[in-house]
Order: sequence, then C-alpha cells, then structure tokens
Amino acid sequence: MKKLIVYYSMEGNSHFIAGKMAEKISADTLRLVPQKAYVDKGFAKFIWGGKSAVMAEKPKLMPYSVDFSLYDEIIIGFPIWASTITPPIRTFVCDNLNELKKKKISVYACQAGNGAEKAMAKLQALLGIDEFKATAVFIDPKTRPSEKNEKILDEFCNKIQGFFESDFARVDFIEKDNVVFHTWKKEAHFDDYRAPVTASLELLRAHKDSIFIVDARNGFEDTKEDVEWGFNYFLPEMKKTGCKLWGFILPEFSRIEGEIDLWTAEIEKNFRVIRGTSYDEVFKLASDCYEQ
Repeated sequence: MKKLIVYYSMEGNSHFIAGKMAEKISADTLRLVPQKAYVDKGFAKFIWGGKSAVMAEKPKLMPYSVDFSLYDEIIIGFPIWASTITPPIRTFVCDNLNELKKKKISVYACQAGNGAEKAMAKLQALLGIDEFKATAVFIDPKTRPSEKNEKILDEFCNKIQGFFESDFARVDFIEKDNVVFHTWKKEAHFDDYRAPVTASLELLRAHKDSIFIVDARNGFEDTKEDVEWGFNYFLPEMKKTGCKLWGFILPEFSRIEGEIDLWTAEIEKNFRVIRGTSYDEVFKLASDCYEQ
C-alpha cells in the first residue's frame, strides 16, 4: 500500500517538507488550496489567518481527487496559526473523517515560534484517534534551513517507514516474526540512548503483543540516569504494550554481563527474558515459549 502526504502551505515551508519527504518515503502528495486565498503579506496575514484558525473556520477548497483505497497511511502537514491547525486542514479532515479514521496517521507542523504541540492535540481530537504514528515539528525549514531540521526529517521518515537509525542504534519491526528488533551499534548515553529506546517503545505500541529482541553485542549503557529512566519510564510503558518476551543477543562471554544481569533482574518482574548468541537462536526460543 502507498502513503499520501496531504498538506496546506502558505509561505512554502510545509510544501518544502512535503517535497523532500515524498522523495525519501516514495509518497504521493496532495496540496490543499482554498478557493478564497488568504492574505499572505504584512501584518494582515496574522490577523486574518489567526482569526480564521481560532474560529475553527472550514473554508471551501479547490476541487481535488483522492482514492483512499490506494493508501494505508496518510501524513498531514500544515503551518501553525494561533497554536492550532490551519483551516484548510480542518476542512479536509471534516470532509473525509470516516476514511481517515481507517488509516495510520502521521503529522508534521512548521512554525516560527511555538504552538505545534497544542495544534497536534487539537487535530488528534478532531480525528478522534488515540495517537499518531509519528510526529515532527520544523522551525521555518524553507526560510531557515538547518542541520536540526534535516535530522528531524530523517527521524520522522524513519518512524513512518517503521524503523529508526542513528550512529548508535537501529530499530526495526520484522513483520514476519512480529519482532521489534533493537540493535546497538555502540555504547550510548542520555539522548543518544533514549531516542532509539523511545523508538522501540513506539513500535511496541504500534504492534501489540510483539516480541522485543535487543542485540547488545556491540554496546549497551550503564549511566545511572539512563538506568533510572529505563526502570522508571521505559519498562512501565513497555508493560502496557502487551509484550511478554524480551530477548538479549549476547556473545558467549560478554564484558557487560553484570549490567545485563542488573537489567534482567528488573525486566523479569514483568517479562520472560531469553538469551542467545544470534537472532535466529533467540527468536526460536521465543517461539517455543509461545507454543508451550
């Protein structure tokens, strides 16, 4: 199935992201155009655009055509007006609500200041869904290009495609095995550790009752703050996903044996822990557990 990026853009920032994203994830695009254009220059654009957004107006759009049966994922993009979604997006969502509820939805927003989180919460409520598959916020990506925006775009596209990758880790969902597979490339700490772990959590939430396998042959972590974060946030949240099996891939003799034992003791309070020296070995042991 295909992906569709639906967006509204006044100054070109949302259009800029839509174009780059479409290339990265091979998605189709649909640009929404209101029949009556908004004022796009001077202070008046903030007055009229902000008023229209706050009043939750639903302007008529230029004709468009979408065959929703072709798509299983929809990505919605828009600029932030008065901490809420832009009116053309509201029109599109309201006009196609029943179809959109059947799809996986991701969302991105472009802003100069703040308000994106509030706008996304309002969009989620309008759609009537529990959560978005992925979200991203860009700061004026066309007019103020930056390495940070590029990194956010790469991470956003990775989440949409079902994987995460950084210099420290890669996280995939292996559909045929129903496994969230987390591979550490090297030792990581703080954000370099928490970002891929959070990506694993998001995949576990998206794929209920999946198996979690961690390849720790090339690194793990032992920073006190990260251990506390893992025990106090990650493990309780993981428990809510329905996952019951956690597999570790380790060499026969590991330099981080003590660290793994520390985690295992905590993990075993809520999960079955399996160890092996390869993915195939751990997955077979996990499959045997389910058959018992």
